[in-house]
Amino acid sequence: MPNSEKNETINLVELAQAEQIQVRNSLCSLLDPDYCKNGGICYATEQGFGCHCPSEYTGERCEHRSPCYQYCLHGGLCYFTNNGQPKCFCQPHLEGDRCERNKTTCSMMSADYCKPGACVTIPDSPSYCQCPPAFIGERCETSLISTTTKTPSGSCTPTTCKNGGVCRNIGNSYLCYCQKPYSGTNCQSYAG
Repeated sequence: MPNSEKNETINLVELAQAEQIQVRNSLCSLLDPDYCKNGGICYATEQGFGCHCPSEYTGERCEHRSPCYQYCLHGGLCYFTNNGQPKCFCQPHLEGDRCERNKTTCSMMSADYCKPGACVTIPDSPSYCQCPPAFIGERCETSLISTTTKTPSGSCTPTTCKNGGVCRNIGNSYLCYCQKPYSGTNCQSYAG
């Protein structure tokens, strides 16, 4: 086949495809000018009519607001899970179900944020305070140790620490490790 005939054949195929598109689209305008709602664009196929919906709408005729519409905050990208629920892919510095808060990283915290604990950062997770054994709380702010008290003998007895507290000898003094909700030198106070 000479080259000019080949070009004419390709042009005829393109022309036929373009005419089909025009015919199909004109069928949409004959059907109902408002067939697709909320700015949707009508198209015709051999099976019938359909609508290309703007991103904030869904449904056969773009009649429903998409659950993803404005679901993610601060530039997060919404997608649907396998069970059809909206979920957000957040920018690297954000976290939360809807990208609603800044990620907390150790570099953003003051040096004494977790004192007496240590700040720990694990990739793709929020930072947290790792507390030493005798401290609890989000920032290791609560001590489970009562104050040191000197005793004449400098040693623990079976009754030194009350309410299930554990006694430890430290030189000429002792420490009581109190069970929640008790506190005090000898775990004698209910801190409820």
